[in-house]
Amino acid sequence: MKWETLSGCPNCGGRATRPWCDGSDRLHRMADERFHFERCSSCHVSFMSPRPEEENIGRFYPEDYGPYVPSGGEPRKAVPARKKPPKSPRWKRVVLGGVRRLNRAADVVWPNPLKGTLDETYGEGNGRSFLDFGCGSDAFLNLMRKKGWTTTGMDVSSTTVDFVVRSGHRGILVNSECWTQIEDESLDLVRMNHVLEHLYRPKAVLRELRRKLRRGGVLHIAVPNPASFGAQAFKSAWYP
Repeated sequence: MKWETLSGCPNCGGRATRPWCDGSDRLHRMADERFHFERCSSCHVSFMSPRPEEENIGRFYPEDYGPYVPSGGEPRKAVPARKKPPKSPRWKRVVLGGVRRLNRAADVVWPNPLKGTLDETYGEGNGRSFLDFGCGSDAFLNLMRKKGWTTTGMDVSSTTVDFVVRSGHRGILVNSECWTQIEDESLDLVRMNHVLEHLYRPKAVLRELRRKLRRGGVLHIAVPNPASFGAQAFKSAWYP
């Protein structure tokens, strides 16, 4: 597999960086390589370098990758790659399920202080337009449709997009032509839930999304926080 080394920070372009941590694919074992992460001294963004070239990244997304679990709750066969990697062993899929259940329990014990704001943002749609960029499945789209939103899902996986369409949503495959399928200033709410950190050209995607949002529209971005207690405590074993 081919790798590429970044000449600087992918966020601000800064050349001054320092090592953050090394890690491996502990969960799915899709590769034996060690992954090295740098942290920018200017904007403090953490990033992988070297990293797999973009055409090879799909091998790291197996069918039981968390976001690919649809509303039915069972992993399905959806991999954003031309070569489908092998399915993870059953015990690892059980671990994934356990992590999700622990996360839900933690949400009950330690409520999110932003919950009120999020509830308002994701409230009744009244026909407004919602885009889930990097949707992974139909799960969140189904919830938003029940609240009265007009729903669209975008993903790099053609299988995911087909699944979203079969569930009654609009589906758009992310490629060089995808942005022509969305009118400028037509979106009221865009969700990027743990997607930005997976992108090779995040700024280009953000520029496009800004162009598609209406005046007063909302872009909600959630990303892992390398400054969090969990990240600092567990480093290479951190599972955000």
